Amino acid sequence: MQEAQTFKPETIFDIFDDTLGTARKAPRRRPPTDAPAMSTNPSNPRSRRQEDWYTLSVESVRLWLGVAVFVLTLVGLFFGFRQWREFRVEQQAHEWVSRARTASDALVGQDGLTEFRSLFDTGRALLGEASSALQDRDFVRASALAEESWENFDSISNRLRAEGAVAWFVGIEGDVRYRKGEEGEFQRAYPQGLLSEGDYVRSGNRASAEIHFRKEQARFTLRPGSLIKLSDRRPGSGSSLGFVEYGWVALDTSGARSGVDTPTSKLEVGVNSSASIALDDDGNTSRVRVRRGTASVTSAASGEVRQLGELQQVSLTADTFSDIQPLPGLALLERPEDNQTVNIDATDRLELAWREVSGARRYALQVSRSRLFGDNIIDTDQRIQPAATLGLAEQGSYSWRVAAYNASGTLGPWSEPRTFRVASFRNLAIEGDDVPPTIEVDVVMNGNIAILTGRCEPGSKLEVNGESIELAADGTFSTSQVVFETGQVPLVFRARDAAGNSSTARRWVYVDES
Repeated sequence: MQEAQTFKPETIFDIFDDTLGTARKAPRRRPPTDAPAMSTNPSNPRSRRQEDWYTLSVESVRLWLGVAVFVLTLVGLFFGFRQWREFRVEQQAHEWVSRARTASDALVGQDGLTEFRSLFDTGRALLGEASSALQDRDFVRASALAEESWENFDSISNRLRAEGAVAWFVGIEGDVRYRKGEEGEFQRAYPQGLLSEGDYVRSGNRASAEIHFRKEQARFTLRPGSLIKLSDRRPGSGSSLGFVEYGWVALDTSGARSGVDTPTSKLEVGVNSSASIALDDDGNTSRVRVRRGTASVTSAASGEVRQLGELQQVSLTADTFSDIQPLPGLALLERPEDNQTVNIDATDRLELAWREVSGARRYALQVSRSRLFGDNIIDTDQRIQPAATLGLAEQGSYSWRVAAYNASGTLGPWSEPRTFRVASFRNLAIEGDDVPPTIEVDVVMNGNIAILTGRCEPGSKLEVNGESIELAADGTFSTSQVVFETGQVPLVFRARDAAGNSSTARRWVYVDES
């Protein structure tokens, strides 16, 4: 009879060893047949000690090694982040102090600085406090003081720089260019760019520009395809701000009369009035329209004059005037409310509605990413009803306006534009957006008018001193703000994004008591 095979304990150990991922495949030695078999009884102390020793050693090493690596990683990240943050705060403090010091040194010795001595001294005092805070390693306070100091110097610099200029670019859409004087190349225009007497401004086919005149506190708006030359202010030039070579220009005045010339006519716009003049393609016909207030147009050939009132127009061909005609009434927008936010996740439709204009046969509607309406997303003149439904496709801020046509086909004045904002809230809960919107702003003072240009997070709501600022679809803005206080006055900008995060920025301006 063949002897029964014995199930050896070494085989069990190898299987257990393999399950732990450590294979010991050393050649096995069969014990002598007369050697006692190793007991697998759990009550056997020797067997339990061998199994427990091996199991605990592998598991413990892995567990404690993992814990150690995790803890060391957390500690390294914590100290690394803290060191980076401290370095960044210190770096920003040095940058602001250096920037303020450079701005201060640039002003020393400049003509006209005496006029702003008080504001300059305040800036120097703030810079001294910032330098002391920097030496004391109080970097947060140093940054804040140096930034406020730089704002004072920057305000002075802008005022001095503007003394030789007659106008600024306030708003630009599309390809707008300017040329200094009669020679040289046309250069691309930018917001806050300064213009002098005799400069030319040209707008492309889908471009528009808004120009603010410093002394007259008047505003030019160039429509697409226009060219003007700023007046040389020579004796006898009267109140003319510029000469229209071709195209279409609107002029808005405040406390003084201002005008603009063409090859065939001279337009003078009354106080607190708004009028426009357009040249036909042949350059021989001028068309004048008054939206608000009064204006007069004079024939360059005959000297004949026509006086226009609100919502009136006249044409001048060569030296012959047409009859004065009434314009359709002004359209009043009703829905949506200005600056309303539309959740594109909930609806892809938006209804625009306006009050019906008496005698209107149809309406023109424009929707644009810019309040200058140079390059429009929607541009139609066939709306019969005083409403329209838009299909929403992209997020951003948009402006819209309406004008009425009467029975004779005459287009009335455009309504005051409104803005609506299209935003998506779909991923806010997932992404956990808790980052405040950034506010970038530059300020140029013209008397008591602050010209503001900058950028904010697209789709945000932005205001300055409680008044809303319209943002373009890309978040840029360009507007003006009347400052009624005198002396050093703060402009406080507040922004709120679609997720509800808010931020604040402050700029100081100086307004003369005179």
